[in-house]
Amino acid sequence: MATPLLSISNLSVSFGGGAAPVRAVNGVSLSIAPGAAVAVVGESGSGKSTLARTILDLLPAAGRPQVEGRFAFDGQDCDAARRRSLRGREVAMVFQDPLSYLDPLMRVGRQIAEVLAVHEPAAAPDRVDELLAQVQLKPGIAAAFPHELSGGMRQRVMIAMALACGARLLIADEPTTALDVTTQAEILALISKLRAETGMALLLISHDLGVVSTMCDEVHVMYRGKVIEAGPVAQVFAHAEHDYTRSLIAAGSARNAPAGLAADPAEPPVLKLEGIRKSYGKGPHAVEVLRGSGIELRRGETLALVGESGSGKSTLAKVALSLVRPDAGRLELMGRDLLAMSPDALRRARTAMYPVFQDSSEAFNPRRPVLGILGQALAVAGVPQAEREARAIEVLEQVHLSPGAAFLHRYAHEMSGGQRQRLAIARALATGAEVLVADEPLSGADVSIRDRVVALLRELQAQRQLAILFITHDIWLARSFAHRVAVMYKGEIVEEGPAGEIIDAPRHPYTQRLVSAAPVVRETGPAVPA
Repeated sequence: MATPLLSISNLSVSFGGGAAPVRAVNGVSLSIAPGAAVAVVGESGSGKSTLARTILDLLPAAGRPQVEGRFAFDGQDCDAARRRSLRGREVAMVFQDPLSYLDPLMRVGRQIAEVLAVHEPAAAPDRVDELLAQVQLKPGIAAAFPHELSGGMRQRVMIAMALACGARLLIADEPTTALDVTTQAEILALISKLRAETGMALLLISHDLGVVSTMCDEVHVMYRGKVIEAGPVAQVFAHAEHDYTRSLIAAGSARNAPAGLAADPAEPPVLKLEGIRKSYGKGPHAVEVLRGSGIELRRGETLALVGESGSGKSTLAKVALSLVRPDAGRLELMGRDLLAMSPDALRRARTAMYPVFQDSSEAFNPRRPVLGILGQALAVAGVPQAEREARAIEVLEQVHLSPGAAFLHRYAHEMSGGQRQRLAIARALATGAEVLVADEPLSGADVSIRDRVVALLRELQAQRQLAILFITHDIWLARSFAHRVAVMYKGEIVEEGPAGEIIDAPRHPYTQRLVSAAPVVRETGPAVPA
């Protein structure tokens, strides 16, 4: 049998020290053969990222990590110092959010050159351009700053840095989670292409089983720090033995479940946008973001707005929320023209509509406890101060944060991702909102969090007849959750209709491209994306 490129035996990682350390990884063993593609899957908090970071000794010192177990690379045992020496030259890592790992004040070409200077001081001057070409970027990109690039471009830059020194193993920690489906497909195809050309092995950390079945030969399922099931992808996905694995697969497959019936089209819309146009900049440099777009949303209905990054989805949402004033068009809420209102009247009217943001970790004042967060929303809704605590408890329990009183004095950063997203929904309910505008509220959430939040929104929608404008790049989530889907492309709605019809039988070429780019769980092993 060939020597594994990477071998991990009985790895355990604990944080905090003292009498009661927190064990994040518990007795994990795995190996990766040269050129193989291995996935580690599981929900948030299962230990996936801790495992990946331990390989290169990248755990934060502030957490006082304690690492036990054996590492071997290419047949040689590795202590922490040896693992650090592997960084860049032998093992490279690509992270979920490249903007957090690229220097915002340094041009990307210089950042790639810096990696070369550390590991290959004698590298040719044109090596940066070669690396950019290898990840399908033009040489001119080298002069750009990270914030001037799209998410997909930034991820390509990170991959170029990973390739700079010919690494034999690429560790990719949720590399496409926040990307739209077409950009995700491009990045996955790029990684597959580079692996085929270089023979590089891949360790993919993911919660997206569709991506795993597209990319990997073998999968390890983690739950509470342990690997509970492992084997070839086709075998595990087709014949899962553990209940948790089956629940993950069921959650992925549940994307195809049909949504409920849409609202009666004869009922007047609670939110209506018609002929919306919006440009940024002036004169010849103006960029038209919305080109006469329009949507209608009725009580008790979910309308999913889908499209790739830059298609205009978020701008249309900001116009709906009256956060951005359009250049032309009509915006009605409950039959009232918001664009014709005075500022004071507009402030009062739009309390019937509330946003739920993508990143729940940044959606709250970090200095306010939950009672303060909800109290502020309740004040906007006109609830007397003496009644706000009781009302806050009631709203928390509506979103299944029970007992509500136990959460009142917590801060948002002390809550899990799923709990924070439920708090965001609770804040919207506290205002008495009848329309929720949710802009990528589940981007980056694992399947268990996603399914819990979707189930909650469905329950609240049934109870309160909420109208939900749901912006997402997850095609299968749009199909299973929304009643109707509207597809945006270059600032226009190019296709709209019942969710099942639009996703199952798309008519517009752009919609067809979106659907074909969305990864699905396969039971036949990996396939390179088209």
